[in-house]
Amino acid sequence: MRMRVSLRGGLVPISTELESKLDRLTAMVEILSEKPYAADSNASSPQMLPDRVLPGPRGSALMEPEETSSYRRAKTGNALDSLESRLPDRGPPRPEMLGYILHDNEVALEPSVQFWPFTILTDDLLEGLPNKRQCDLLYRSYITGCNAVYILAQIPYLQNRFDEFFRWRASGYQELYRNSTFIPLLWAIFYGGSLSLSMKSIAKFFNGETKTSLSKRMNRKVIQSLNAMSFLRRPHLHGLIAYIIIESMSVREEEMMISQLSFSMIVQLAQTLGLHREPLNMGLDYQEAEIRRRTWWHIVFLDSVCFSFTGLPPVVNWLYWDVKPIAEIKDPLLGSDEATQYLRDVASGARNPENCDDPIQGGNASYVSPVLVLNRGEHIHATYLARMNEIMANVRTVGNEELERCQRLFQDLKQELNSRIDRIPNTLADNGEMLPTTANDGYYEELLESAGITARAQMDSDEFELQRRAWLAFHAMARKWLKMGILRAYCVMHKPFLRDPGANVWEQVADSVLPYACEYLENFIDIVTNPVYQPFHWCWPGCHQPLHPLMVLLADLYQRPSSDKAMHFRILIDKTFELTTPDGGVSTAEDGVPVSRPLFQGGQTAWRILRMLREKAWRKAGFDPEVVWSSGSARWRSPDSTTPQPAPIPRSLPTVPTGGLAAGAGAGARADAGLDIEAEAAEAENALHDFDWRHWDETLGSFG
Repeated sequence: MRMRVSLRGGLVPISTELESKLDRLTAMVEILSEKPYAADSNASSPQMLPDRVLPGPRGSALMEPEETSSYRRAKTGNALDSLESRLPDRGPPRPEMLGYILHDNEVALEPSVQFWPFTILTDDLLEGLPNKRQCDLLYRSYITGCNAVYILAQIPYLQNRFDEFFRWRASGYQELYRNSTFIPLLWAIFYGGSLSLSMKSIAKFFNGETKTSLSKRMNRKVIQSLNAMSFLRRPHLHGLIAYIIIESMSVREEEMMISQLSFSMIVQLAQTLGLHREPLNMGLDYQEAEIRRRTWWHIVFLDSVCFSFTGLPPVVNWLYWDVKPIAEIKDPLLGSDEATQYLRDVASGARNPENCDDPIQGGNASYVSPVLVLNRGEHIHATYLARMNEIMANVRTVGNEELERCQRLFQDLKQELNSRIDRIPNTLADNGEMLPTTANDGYYEELLESAGITARAQMDSDEFELQRRAWLAFHAMARKWLKMGILRAYCVMHKPFLRDPGANVWEQVADSVLPYACEYLENFIDIVTNPVYQPFHWCWPGCHQPLHPLMVLLADLYQRPSSDKAMHFRILIDKTFELTTPDGGVSTAEDGVPVSRPLFQGGQTAWRILRMLREKAWRKAGFDPEVVWSSGSARWRSPDSTTPQPAPIPRSLPTVPTGGLAAGAGAGARADAGLDIEAEAAEAENALHDFDWRHWDETLGSFG
């Protein structure tokens, strides 16, 4: 019998069962060590991704992950049986025994051959996988509501991998799954779909499960599968895209510092995979080249946004990458001779870029996709925003010279984005309702299939109508996003003047920047309150908030409380604050119930500062900050009625709790059972009209 040395000294006998397990493990290690591609025995322990689970009550961004059941089960005798059955006999390995195998004549998105036990893959990483009906629903929700915003891989490629996985699953796991690196991306797709899907649909198709619990579960599976595959040590493109999805969809504008570490790691992993180099120069085919371009440009976009809101230097060095812009061609046409000739003609100036198909009038003859027109516009916005931020960051005091340089860049940006807005047809009327369409269902069946969403035969009538309305709403949303990109850039460009009064430039630029801030807030409020945009609410306002425009208006009210536009600013500011929850900034609502948007302490502090600035501006003007100056028109509209439903107008604005985040705090904190909402709104509106503002301005002006 073997003996081992005890930590307290002396020898301790090892049981016969444990001795047998040690012998078996030793034999397997000897076999693996003889293979040229076996893992290095001196390699450090695998790095782990932080166990961030969003949305929902969140813990530390750097929480140590729990030991997964994959590692625990690998220490047991049951796993040894599976491992031994997969090992070759001292000879060359047989392909069917490997967990990662490249398909012949296919895009090489997976890493080189590595060992992975088949039983652990099926029993652990696929544990909790929804049924096929639920998976289809989550997949389509991701394609419509998420992939349209942050498009990374071509939809035909994702559809092929999705169908391949479920064919393997339907076979009863009779053979080894040959694209195992797709597993994290599959869970990430389901995570994105859970955020885009409405709470009503989740409750209907997922047996009453809540949106928070479903997205939380999907998020955990992404992290678990990436950690189990040692993604940080052996990165692959599927895993990188999965990690980008969960990070970019769970980011909060008020907490960009928390995401900075993850974004930096994403940049390093992307450069490790060579995404910063033009893929066609590396001899890659057109499909993989476009996937790599889209992924890299999205990383550049994230880095630029992070740079704008944190003030930290950008991680991406613009001198050391040469990736060409993404193509605006529809995914099914990508790589065809006709589409390639179209791109050549546009690049040479022989023809103008085409407009997108009009889903209201019908037609499917255009080469370009509105999804890619939007994403290319976001990339252009990120490029110009980075250049403007660089100008502002490289001087101690911002003056007229820096402002003029930024103005020239802004005019170029405005022209670029406006040209793309004009190419996307509008699908909403002025009242926010869908325009009546003259196209029949057959046209939309063909349109959705050409967009790569799904075949009509796979959906019932309710889901088909949901997809059709989401596709129509996307066109209006894309136009609004590009417009808001112009407005936001102008506000961000003037940010240094708010915190640098010594520059003495604010008086010169205030009249030009304030209309941009007002228009931004008006568009933002429309997005939040209109249920048509529900599939995209995870992004706006989920990831984005009107921090800069609010700060611009509040700063001007504090400096010039008696300006001609001060009354309009106060109403617009309070309309925005009406839509906030105590713990999460501006939030949407479904059926009148605000959606939870929890923040860490830093995010709560950002909103606390804005509320404090509002209070100071109100008191300086002689107003009671407890009174909400609003016409009551900021309302959450019901999707079942064309009549806007009144939002709760509190007697006082919501305050951020100082004791930390409470689960569900945003759901009922805005309700006031003793408040006559309509009477309060009418009283506030009458007070605005009856007040003698000319006398008030003259009185305040005499003290200046």
